[in-house]
Amino acid sequence: KFLEEATRSDDIINAANNAKNKLQQYYPSSDGLVYVIATIIDPRHKLQYYIDNEFEVGSLAAHMFKKRKTSFTDELEAYLSEPPENFDMDVLAFWKIYVLIT
Repeated sequence: KFLEEATRSDDIINAANNAKNKLQQYYPSSDGLVYVIATIIDPRHKLQYYIDNEFEVGSLAAHMFKKRKTSFTDELEAYLSEPPENFDMDVLAFWKIYVLIT
């Protein structure tokens, strides 16, 4: 959809095509889990993307932690039980602060 919009500049279309090509190159060599985890640990999104797109949310978490049953699971459940954050902050900066206060 993004690439089909006529209002985009050539530079943006080229950049989007390059990004798409990189994803198509590397995504098949992963199990896709890295993208799921990256989305979930982004405090602006958490599980909301998957809920909005009708993914089976319970199976995502089960897949992520199928080999580990630790207290980390409790921390993840606490994190996910809070609503997504509404801020315009660098995600890495958020986690640096979050780790320092917890």
